[in-house]
Amino acid sequence: MSTANKQAIKVALSLTLAIVSALALGWDKVYWSALTVIIMANNETYGHSIRKGRHRVLGTFFGIILAFVALQLFSQAHIAFIACYLLFAATMCYLADDQYNGYLFRTIFTVTSIICFSSGFNGDLSFNYAILRIQETLLGVFCFSAVFTFIWPVRTEQVFFNGLAKLLAEAKQQAKLLEQHLTKSSDLAGEPAEAIQELDLAALASLKELLSLPLSDSYLLRYQQAHWQHFIERLELSLLQLNQAITMANRGQIPSQEVPVLVVVLQRFIGRLERLLLAVDKLDVSVLDKVDEALSLTDQASSDFAQQLLAADSYAAEALQRIREAYRRRWRHNGDIGEKTQPWLKRLANDVERRMLLVYKVVFSIGVGFALWIFIPLPGSFIFPMLSASFSFNLGIYPSEALKPIFWGFIISATLVLTQFVLLLPTLSEIWQLAAFYFINTLVIWRGCSAPELKAYQMIGTQMLLSLTMGAMSATPHYDMNSPFTMVLLILISLMTLRFSVMFIEQLLPLKSQQA
Repeated sequence: MSTANKQAIKVALSLTLAIVSALALGWDKVYWSALTVIIMANNETYGHSIRKGRHRVLGTFFGIILAFVALQLFSQAHIAFIACYLLFAATMCYLADDQYNGYLFRTIFTVTSIICFSSGFNGDLSFNYAILRIQETLLGVFCFSAVFTFIWPVRTEQVFFNGLAKLLAEAKQQAKLLEQHLTKSSDLAGEPAEAIQELDLAALASLKELLSLPLSDSYLLRYQQAHWQHFIERLELSLLQLNQAITMANRGQIPSQEVPVLVVVLQRFIGRLERLLLAVDKLDVSVLDKVDEALSLTDQASSDFAQQLLAADSYAAEALQRIREAYRRRWRHNGDIGEKTQPWLKRLANDVERRMLLVYKVVFSIGVGFALWIFIPLPGSFIFPMLSASFSFNLGIYPSEALKPIFWGFIISATLVLTQFVLLLPTLSEIWQLAAFYFINTLVIWRGCSAPELKAYQMIGTQMLLSLTMGAMSATPHYDMNSPFTMVLLILISLMTLRFSVMFIEQLLPLKSQQA
């Protein structure tokens, strides 16, 4: 069975389990637990999901506290609430643009908005929603963890070593091409130098991020995290030097008198890559018993090209030493987890101009939404400002052109869900029938949109499935047609407002928009 099929089945099973469990417990707002499952499932590995689950739980607690503070201070002062809410949105938007902790701040903003708007500024109702939100979130995390732990588990360690092995194999292939180019073999005779492509080192960023995730499912990575981090650093430096050597070879900057020595260095480097690949891909620890010292041939090869190859070989030797230490100490905690990322406070100063552009887009879109709600008699009471703020905060970070496919994805998914809501859902009278409905729909959405370019539609389709069929997810199901059609209308207005706001800011700040 393919990986896409397994993933779709696990997501559908987790979502169905969350819905059925919440209904069995007699809880309202069942879709909150199902939405937690979907958000956790939209990640590369189980480690990513666990980190996002932790952030969702923490964000829920902090969001509830902030919502209670806002209701206490501004329950009778709506203008003051709007002003402070826009300032709050700007702060959370700036903080949310962080690779590691961004989702925490997104959850804080979302939960605060839901508690404030859904309760209609009613203190008692807000407290009930807060408790229910915590319960549903924890239930969603539990259902996701149970399914993804025991059914076709994909460990972070497995993803890490598979990605590392693929990168090493590509590096070995490019190094051999460079060797053939140096020796002017018949394979590359007459070929232009551009035939040697540089390595794509984007995978190294993913490997670094994997090491920053919860690693409870991997003894080898968890207890020797510092060694693996240092290994990735040495490997990155080595491959950067290899890329620079390839660039110089493509430009014809190869000293012919040093070719014999360069071939020796390159063969030594390829041998190190082969040993690293065996150690990572085949878990053959015996190849690490002896780590040769890096070659020092500066007296025979002093050109810049030679220095690049010697540096690549030297860093590869250090990488071998690091991985050998990690395997030797695999059952001992080294007590040092190293510096996995730049400190959070320092990261706040990164890309300030781009972050501020995102803040302008989000705050302006939320402000326009409030203006429409105040001056136009829209249905749904407090639902529209909540939807407008949610869409603005989560989608306002994208350029206006990227919002077009999101809009059409919403139209298509809403049409399909509403058709089933009208024709099929009212005929389902048993809990197992409702479970089968959500399982099949989720399975089709996640399997049909499993291609990388369609990943966004997995979230859009599933969210439409949950939000437009909320009436069916109640202890006493009700199928009032006004609610889903009103929801569709409000979402359409929210998306159009968002696109107008984003286009306005992009035209107002064209140079900054291009940089972002």
